[in-house]
Amino acid sequence: MTRPTPFLWRDQYQAALFETNNEKMVKRIALAQRALIQRARELFLKPGDNLEEEQAIDEALRALRALHKCSQSRLKRTA
Repeated sequence: MTRPTPFLWRDQYQAALFETNNEKMVKRIALAQRALIQRARELFLKPGDNLEEEQAIDEALRALRALHKCSQSRLKRTA
């Protein structure tokens, strides 16, 4: 059973955060970013007050960018 989109981005985000293998982390970050962007687009078209989730998405995207920079630095050091 596939989880609804509001929860999919959280699953992908947590998987990226807790990945310990740098090479896998880069892939998980990309998957999480795609899920977050997809959900942000859905919320843009959805009427109602979605401010809390929109803010959570913004924070998650910022955290993933920082995590990506750190993982790239680690990959360069090990190469």
